[in-house]
Amino acid sequence: MACLACLQPIPNLNEALKCTKCSATYHFLCLNITSAYFEANNQVLKKSWQCDACTNVTVRNERRRGGDKDNTPVTSRPQARTVDKTGSTATGTAAATDRKPGGIKPSSSQGHICLSKDDIQKIIQTELRNALSGDIVSLIKECLTSEFKTLKSEFSSLKSEVTAIRESMEFIDQKYDEIKQELNDKLASVSVLQKEIDSLREDNKDLKSRLAQIEQHSRSANLELQCVPEYKSENVPNLVSQLAKVVSYDLKEGEIRTCTRTAKINSSSPRPRAIIIQMNNALARDNFLAAIIKFNKNNAKDKLNSSHLGIGGDRVPVYASEHLSPTNKELHKLARLAAKEKQYKYIWVRGGRILVRKNDTSPIIVIKDQDCIKKLL
Repeated sequence: MACLACLQPIPNLNEALKCTKCSATYHFLCLNITSAYFEANNQVLKKSWQCDACTNVTVRNERRRGGDKDNTPVTSRPQARTVDKTGSTATGTAAATDRKPGGIKPSSSQGHICLSKDDIQKIIQTELRNALSGDIVSLIKECLTSEFKTLKSEFSSLKSEVTAIRESMEFIDQKYDEIKQELNDKLASVSVLQKEIDSLREDNKDLKSRLAQIEQHSRSANLELQCVPEYKSENVPNLVSQLAKVVSYDLKEGEIRTCTRTAKINSSSPRPRAIIIQMNNALARDNFLAAIIKFNKNNAKDKLNSSHLGIGGDRVPVYASEHLSPTNKELHKLARLAAKEKQYKYIWVRGGRILVRKNDTSPIIVIKDQDCIKKLL
């Protein structure tokens, strides 16, 4: 957008002032308007300001409507007389007109025509507008064509990128479906395997229970002595015979198959190795054990100890019990700890089974596994 007064472009539209009638645009400074006045009256000027040409036409029309039929311009100029080189005189306007190249000369029909500065400026602006309109349109077409080609090229590139992205997304969707299907298949396989694992766990638990029963059954005729002092030159069968005499058990010849010490489960334990007495049958083992229990009851202040077995040195208590399998020994240990914590009064072993009882009136509970210990109240 260019100023019609100085024909210079207006880079800042805030400094432009447009005629509300003919839409002609000017720098406000080209109209002799100060910056302070323009800033103070900016809104009013933009709403109602008219250029001089439009103002003169408006005033002329108003005069014609009022009855003044002459063509006198709004702003008259003084008819200053000038002298040309030949010595003749002419009015100021006519002289000025004659001096302009291609100027308008007076005719007999028109008389003297007086053009104001605004009229001349408007004529020049019209001519310039007509001359430049074709160039501007051509320039705009060239710019639009160039921009259209650029946009078309960019759109083509963008279309290619969108197509590539669409193909990538289709590939990803396909792979996602394949992976999802594989995952579902794997999950189904895992579900089947989990069921098989659960079944195997149950079978393993059952097998462990049956193995423990078999191990315990193989020890059904065994008697175990704990804390008997151990010496290199000891005679274990003599110790067993001495034990039978002390507890008043009638030990018959051939009733004991073997008697020996066994290896420690915990090699770092300071306790001596246990003595295992294998008898002919479980009944003989139970009678021998019952005799020992009776002896301890009858001699509460002097229970079975190492001195009763003819072993010198400090008196060491000797304990007798059924020979338990390693699994039942661990279970018996945990049951004793739980019974002590939960204040159970009795815990004992009978026929390879671990039994507990809270008091004299409570029912007897059989401890089969660790789950039974967890259920103790």
